[in-house]
Amino acid sequence: MTTIKVTCPDCGDIDLQPTDLQLSVAPTWATYRFRCSECGEMVRKPADTEIVDLLSSAGVPTSVIPAEVLEVRSGPVISYDDVLDFALALRDESTLQRLLAEHQPAGGSQRKRRRLRW
Repeated sequence: MTTIKVTCPDCGDIDLQPTDLQLSVAPTWATYRFRCSECGEMVRKPADTEIVDLLSSAGVPTSVIPAEVLEVRSGPVISYDDVLDFALALRDESTLQRLLAEHQPAGGSQRKRRRLRW
């Protein structure tokens, strides 16, 4: 079985199994974490490309974090009522056409409007 040597800031080098670690990979960063088997502290460290490759090949469980999670959000949170209103608007073609017309980009192309066909 594979053994991975990691370093706890308090206890020094310790040996763990791949399942004792967790690797998180995002588009611009990566980290790995583990609970020290000596002191019980949760340790989190940055991981460069080489460490990501080594831990992945050793079978460390990996969480891939999509770029959308890191996007800056603005505006109000969508509520259940918003989703319900949208679902009801989808049932009525004239309401849907009006809502789409209200959200045309400013200065956008003046393309000929076509009727939506379902």
